[in-house]
Amino acid sequence: MKFMKWIGFFIIAAMLVACAPKAVTTVPNSDAPAKESAGQYKDKRDSTSAAKGRSAQKIMEVVKANTPNRLKPLYNNFLRTKPGFGGKITVKFKILPDGNVETGEIVGTTMNFPEFEKAVLDDILQWKFDAGDYSNCTVTIPFTFSE
Repeated sequence: MKFMKWIGFFIIAAMLVACAPKAVTTVPNSDAPAKESAGQYKDKRDSTSAAKGRSAQKIMEVVKANTPNRLKPLYNNFLRTKPGFGGKITVKFKILPDGNVETGEIVGTTMNFPEFEKAVLDDILQWKFDAGDYSNCTVTIPFTFSE
């Protein structure tokens, strides 16, 4: 069996939208594709809730824990069926106050591998964030996968 080396598995944290008090988070990102609006994403908190927003740091702790423990092995498994594939998947998902991920969608991809994209989304829908007095929180995070 051919040994597949995992070279890069990166999260572009700069494009994370934490459900902080700001209405819009703008982060310049020269790596953003031209059709993305230079990293501008709207905060989609429920305006009817008096609950506070989640911090980017708390969200990234969960993302950073799940990336090597869940997404990297998932990627490596799919490499066995399609050696050499890679690219970027941008996922948008909603975190509920209880810490569960309610909904998610692929909002951008360069992978051209629908089975893998669906597996990534299905895995993210199982992630658990801390529960608390938070409002609903929608985040958009790009994940880059390479061999």
